[in-house]
Amino acid sequence: MKIIIDENIPYTKELFNNNSKIKKITGRKINNYILKNINAIIIRSTTKINKKILNERNIKFIRSTTSGIYHINKKIIKKKKLNSFMLQDVIQ
Repeated sequence: MKIIIDENIPYTKELFNNNSKIKKITGRKINNYILKNINAIIIRSTTKINKKILNERNIKFIRSTTSGIYHINKKIIKKKKLNSFMLQDVIQ
């Protein structure tokens, strides 16, 4: 599994097995080009998830570590049938 993780989220590399290829980058720099051949992303609110960023990408899982959801277009998540986990889903 290839995973992009916002570099400001601590302890994330320890959560995955050695078979995962993890790249940590600045959340504001995550874009459609960087997501080519990526399976999962773990983000904060600095990364906007919308149709443009997910267009023609093989993302299967999105995790946001923030309590807000304004940075994520949930309609696109549902349309693409992506697995997602947002703290907001647990709170509601």
